Amino acid sequence: MGFAYGFSPSTIEVNKGDTVKITFISTDLSHNFVIENYNVGTSILSKSESQTIQFVVDKAGTFTFYCSIPGHRQEGMIGKLIVSS
Repeated sequence: MGFAYGFSPSTIEVNKGDTVKITFISTDLSHNFVIENYNVGTSILSKSESQTIQFVVDKAGTFTFYCSIPGHRQEGMIGKLIVSS
């Protein structure tokens, strides 16, 4: 879930090799959900819209996810995807 200016949850923990399915809901303003280094993300969604993304995590480490709308990431709309090996 995305809101001004954060995510809930702000940390997602998975294991390498897992298939991850995330349903992102924009609760108040237009937001999106992008995961660096995985080239996955949602479209920009208006209030109350949702979109589901699914992908396999094939790299261990800590990766940033964020809203790519200008200014939102800078306001703190970021989180962590932690992939254990």
